[in-house]
Amino acid sequence: MRRVLRRVLRWAGGIVVGLIVAIMAAWCAGALYYSGPGSSRTRTILAVAFVVATALAFLLLPRRGWTLGGFLVAFAAVLVWWILIPASNERNWQAEVAVTPWVSQDGDRITIHGVRNFEYRTETDFTPRWEDRTYDLRELDSADLIAVYWAGKTIAHIMVSFGFAGRDYLAVSIETRKARGQSYSTLAGIFKQYELVYIVGDERDLLGVRTSYRQPQEDVYVYRLQGRARTSAASSWTT
Repeated sequence: MRRVLRRVLRWAGGIVVGLIVAIMAAWCAGALYYSGPGSSRTRTILAVAFVVATALAFLLLPRRGWTLGGFLVAFAAVLVWWILIPASNERNWQAEVAVTPWVSQDGDRITIHGVRNFEYRTETDFTPRWEDRTYDLRELDSADLIAVYWAGKTIAHIMVSFGFAGRDYLAVSIETRKARGQSYSTLAGIFKQYELVYIVGDERDLLGVRTSYRQPQEDVYVYRLQGRARTSAASSWTT
């Protein structure tokens, strides 16, 4: 009975280890395919070769423990290489994410350089406008949390919009920064195919493109944040 139980446990353990190795090999293949060096063909060859070499090693080599150790070393090498892939600001960016904003400050007045305020005719047909805008922080009187649902009710893109003197509304959105020729893919995003960029824009741009021009149009919900000032050595807000 004990011998049978040991065999069952060994068999079950082998299945679990095999599944883990398969998942790790699939991740390495994806990393090499999407982020590896060279052309698309070269990356494909590297990804397929890694999977095939892993399968053959476990099927043909006699010592599974040594084989597993060698695989873990190869996986660690791919993982370290992938982690060290640097981000870059030097690409031929798509027009809507081409500018990274920056801020200069003079007392309570801030000037934001690179505020997006495009004139749209369709989602892809627009006149780019990047503006410098100055705001008085003493006139900041509202903050809104914005939830944009683009894939049903389970996934939302979150933005924040700040209101000044009840008339100027400035939205901030963290977005995928795609180069020209790139389209969005969730799987590609897992493997570092896109940088991220903070887009600071007129609320009519960042919300309007989603509610009026994207097809299908996205559901946008705006929630006004309620807060109270608390006086202390370092002023802060509670909500």
